[in-house]
Amino acid sequence: MPNLSCHFKALPALTFAFAYIVLALPLTTHAAVCSMDIDANGRIEATTDGLLMNRYIPCIRGPALTNGAPGVGAARTDPVDIAAYLAVP
Repeated sequence: MPNLSCHFKALPALTFAFAYIVLALPLTTHAAVCSMDIDANGRIEATTDGLLMNRYIPCIRGPALTNGAPGVGAARTDPVDIAAYLAVP
């Protein structure tokens, strides 16, 4: 069995740093930046938003990014707009 003790020594410090960063963010800013509703139809769905993310991650762009993916009533359907939305850090 591998010795994993060296990997867990930094865990409390990392947990504290992560909690400090996340808790220091205003909730309105955090919610606005981290919305998983990629197509902006008011719902977070694996079959639409998840599909868009799965296509975006391996650098699929253009019409292939959005082909059949945006959900019913989606406000964000243009591939350029979706790629720009997902590119925001």
